[in-house]
Amino acid sequence: MLELRSGKRAQPRRIVLYGEHGVGKSTWAASAKGAVFVDIEGGLDDIDCRSFRATTLQEVKEAVLMADQVDGIRWLVIDSADWLEALIWQDLCQSENRQSILEVGGGFGKGYLGAAAKFEAILNTLDTLRAKGIGVIILAHAKIARFESPDGPAYDRFQPALHDRASAMLLEWADEVLFATTRIVTKTEDAGFGRTRNIAIGGADRVLKTASSATCVAKNRLGLPPEIPMVWSDYAKFLTPWDTHKPGSTVPSQSVSKSLAVQEMESLFGDGDVAGIVVGGSSKVAT
Repeated sequence: MLELRSGKRAQPRRIVLYGEHGVGKSTWAASAKGAVFVDIEGGLDDIDCRSFRATTLQEVKEAVLMADQVDGIRWLVIDSADWLEALIWQDLCQSENRQSILEVGGGFGKGYLGAAAKFEAILNTLDTLRAKGIGVIILAHAKIARFESPDGPAYDRFQPALHDRASAMLLEWADEVLFATTRIVTKTEDAGFGRTRNIAIGGADRVLKTASSATCVAKNRLGLPPEIPMVWSDYAKFLTPWDTHKPGSTVPSQSVSKSLAVQEMESLFGDGDVAGIVVGGSSKVAT
């Protein structure tokens, strides 16, 4: 029966955080209480966190499907979206014995359509974690892309480093799209002959852009200021608690009913065995 609802409802968040290499994306996500990573990049050795190491698309699928069985999990972190996209392309190429995503499906962009279907299946499965009290953080690198403005000249801006189809899908899916950057302090000096030039004189403050501008793609549904410090607590203070049950309690795998999203992902990727995936107590290298 159709139900009329009113008012706000606290739900686990879907966050996309993107930025340039080394800006601190993984460190920010690791600061979230109960964060567990799906480590696709293999760059977490110097961060104290719990993680699944996933080097194939099948292992990513397995990690996502068993994430809710990890004790104390509050956030699942995908690190990163662009490396996940590369695994999807690799999987499609291997399935057809092709050398390039451009050749998959006979060409004419069909490879990108197939990749988009797999990417969407993963997002749909990540959505099922929300019903279990688990938020999702997807990290991505940034690229500069040309934006063709309908009401003005074209200009360059930062956006996630993904194919356009995957990028559009990810931006629509997320509750928050945050761009991580370093605030650069500049000064203007005389360049001679009546000219001036701007030079960088410093800048160590890392910030999150929370709203789209001429420089970047971003959005939020929390009423965040346009810019906040890149500190987890400065974001988390805007959240409403959603944990009305206990996420991360161990559930026997045979008792977990498969949602339509999970069935969809299995139909695209195959129904694999979760054996062999190790839940790392910490990815930090012992010294």
